[in-house]
Amino acid sequence: MNKSVSFSNLEETLKKLGAHVGAAETHGLLTGMISMAAASSNESALRSALLESLECGKPSKKQWGVLNAAGTQIKDDLNGVECGFNMLLPNDEEKLSARIDALGFWCRGYLSGLGLAGVTQDQLHNDTVKELVQDLSQIAHVSIETDESEEDEENYMELVEFVRVAVQNIKVELSVEDQPRILH
Repeated sequence: MNKSVSFSNLEETLKKLGAHVGAAETHGLLTGMISMAAASSNESALRSALLESLECGKPSKKQWGVLNAAGTQIKDDLNGVECGFNMLLPNDEEKLSARIDALGFWCRGYLSGLGLAGVTQDQLHNDTVKELVQDLSQIAHVSIETDESEEDEENYMELVEFVRVAVQNIKVELSVEDQPRILH
């Protein structure tokens, strides 16, 4: 089993790298890139795109280890039969407003990752994908004042679950479009 990467571990690695994005956005970016990258994708090109997006120097072997572990975890979760994909977000001890901001950054990263993986406007003709991408784009720009109430917490959890399922649906819908059509 692969080493699991925590939000704080990824955040710390990114800070040491001098990256201009945080753990949530990076995890979203990796998820978008990995979910749409074909099995034959050039790993070197994906690494270069990642480094360019992070706007940082070349990672050390240990830092690459953390980034690779995060990528492997995403790939395993997205391709698993249990639909066990989870976003890397701050834990529940963090203020709700910080978690909401992180969710917005995660969505921003995910949408950027889709673009880096080559998802084009033409592929968004699928109504389901188009609607989900629009929803994620709106969530990416979320900003909210919260009183940290139980209702706000429940709404946040529902939003996280919506994004989690949306990511899996986008992957499935775009993967189906890439499959050759067989006529009987």
